[in-house]
Amino acid sequence: MSERIRIRSGTIVVALVILCVLGVLLVRLMVPTNTGPIPWHFQFSEVRAYRMNWDDEYARNGILIGESLNESRQPKEGIVLSDRQMEELRKAIMEGRIGGALTMCHNPHHAFIFYSESGEIVGHFDICFLCSSAGGAPAGFAEFADYQSLRSLMASLGIPVTNPDWEK
Repeated sequence: MSERIRIRSGTIVVALVILCVLGVLLVRLMVPTNTGPIPWHFQFSEVRAYRMNWDDEYARNGILIGESLNESRQPKEGIVLSDRQMEELRKAIMEGRIGGALTMCHNPHHAFIFYSESGEIVGHFDICFLCSSAGGAPAGFAEFADYQSLRSLMASLGIPVTNPDWEK
């Protein structure tokens, strides 16, 4: 009888060790191992910032409507980001932050357009600060952007984040 108990307790110990090893492996798979900066996933030479849909709190149109820029964008030519500001943007939308809630709203009022050297639009990134949702093209941006950094970046560009009329 005591031999049987020793075999069972040995089997339990082995099973617990296997579960612990599997748990560690699972956690390692879930946590990103790349601790360096995440590079851009496409080529561009200039980035411009815009706000849009300023008169409509619940507008659904992003910065691109088909292949045309949203007519409500301000300023019309956008604000060109410096190298330092492009680095801040890269960190906010390529590295982002871990975790976040999925949202249903997405009424974008801010955006970045990425231009090639020839002035062709090669990418965009729309932001809804009302519900903290964002997205763009080409695919490959962080799942959850760093909205606090994006707010700070917009403020440094002189672009307001909210329309005071929406609070009424």
